Amino acid sequence: MSRLRAATKRLLDRPDDVDDGVTAPLDEQEQLELLKSMEMDMANSNEQFRFAFAALACLETPIFIVLPYCHNHGNKPLAYMSLTVLLVCAYITYKVKVDDKAPKKYLLPMASVLAVLILVQAYLKHAPWVGYDYLWVIPAFTCFTTMVIRHWISESSSDLHKLKGMTYKLKGA
Repeated sequence: MSRLRAATKRLLDRPDDVDDGVTAPLDEQEQLELLKSMEMDMANSNEQFRFAFAALACLETPIFIVLPYCHNHGNKPLAYMSLTVLLVCAYITYKVKVDDKAPKKYLLPMASVLAVLILVQAYLKHAPWVGYDYLWVIPAFTCFTTMVIRHWISESSSDLHKLKGMTYKLKGA
């Protein structure tokens, strides 16, 4: 990320070999090489972060599968809805592109609504929350984290698109 911000700041200029303080812009080929390397770096880091955050979302699922509290006292529907939210958030984090215009873009808002419904239903069912009752907050927290991660990824890709706009407009100039 720091390479991207530094490149944006200096507007694709680099100091000339002459130490007179005048900067010479990168030629077309050097700009393209720099942008390609930055795109590859960003794609690799995004893939690693997406996998890590999706794994964290999946790491919480055994709680709702194994914990006896989730299957007793009429909590089974809450547990199934929580599993659904966690798995949808993991899928969205790992597979769905940030700028996707398909119906998949509505998965996160629907998962967020389901997470809020889980919170409301759990609160109404277990009014004074004690002990294990706080685990029903996990799906809402995971949805919020997924939203923050997607915003962060879209922000970093918009910086790269901004940098692409600063390249030479004329080919061969």
